[in-house]
Amino acid sequence: MNKVRLNQTEAEKTAAAIIGDFDHRIISMNENTSLDSMIQREQANKFNNQLENYQEKLDKNNEEFKKSVENVEYDINKAEIKPTYRRILVKPFKQNPFQKVVMEGSIIVDTGGYTPHTEKNPMTGQYEEQDQFIRTGVVIEIGPETKYIRESDVIFYRKDTAVPVPFFKQGLISIDETQVIATVNEGLEARFNSLKNG
Repeated sequence: MNKVRLNQTEAEKTAAAIIGDFDHRIISMNENTSLDSMIQREQANKFNNQLENYQEKLDKNNEEFKKSVENVEYDINKAEIKPTYRRILVKPFKQNPFQKVVMEGSIIVDTGGYTPHTEKNPMTGQYEEQDQFIRTGVVIEIGPETKYIRESDVIFYRKDTAVPVPFFKQGLISIDETQVIATVNEGLEARFNSLKNG
């Protein structure tokens, strides 16, 4: 008497997972159905499903955006932004204006104090230049409790203390005044002395 198998082997489970909803059908290899074409078809189905899911999320996001705009009781295009307490709004510089790189021809003569640092990316295996940890930016707005920092000051801050402020794609960040490392402007000594004496 032959024994009847009730459980699938590991190879059968793997094949069923690859084939997906075809696991209940008998597939004839004579009908030009190869494993490669089945895998390609399965990958295309997965991609299409992901695309549909992404489209649904995008549509839902657009609906939520419209609802949010409707809940705002003023003309959103005339809105102003001000930081609260000791926070400041900063427009970051892409490049530190105090680190001028001097070149003669194609030779770098002076790096302006900037030491390029590269590390090997474990994902790509390529050496990539690392981001600078200390950043600079110009102060756009200050909160009402801000003591030392003023609008138009250029400040130094740590990258990890900056909080992005998504306001009409202006690229602003918010930093607490106590997180500012240093400030640059004219007349700082007189300003700080008046704060000490006042």
